[in-house]
Amino acid sequence: MSVVKSAAIVTTSVLLGLAVGLGISPSKNKSLRPVELYPETPLSVIADGKWTRPRAAVMGEVSVVRKEEDGDFHVKLVDGDKFIVYEICPEYPIIPPKVGQRVVVKGIVRYDPHGGHGWWEIHPVFHWELVK
Repeated sequence: MSVVKSAAIVTTSVLLGLAVGLGISPSKNKSLRPVELYPETPLSVIADGKWTRPRAAVMGEVSVVRKEEDGDFHVKLVDGDKFIVYEICPEYPIIPPKVGQRVVVKGIVRYDPHGGHGWWEIHPVFHWELVK
């Protein structure tokens, strides 16, 4: 194999690796397309433990905002009689929303069995925005 061909293969591999890391994946026609990193889902799907993906975007109304001893903010997000908690960590500093605001939250979905919680949460949250 020639040096030029080897360099081309390495360059292509590196570029594809970077693209996937940035949320872009090759499609069937060899062009690059964005990957939906935070798919939208109803809050009830996460609250009922039926969400199977690692990330999500979820909408709800803020009912509680509380700063914890570890520096995290716990935010209770409700939709009807269902709720999840999302956590804003000091490592990803975001100004918390206010009670009563309707927001969309994006982050990592997980179940929190610790400390008597027993709820589904988005932890950490990487982004939230007001619903207009």
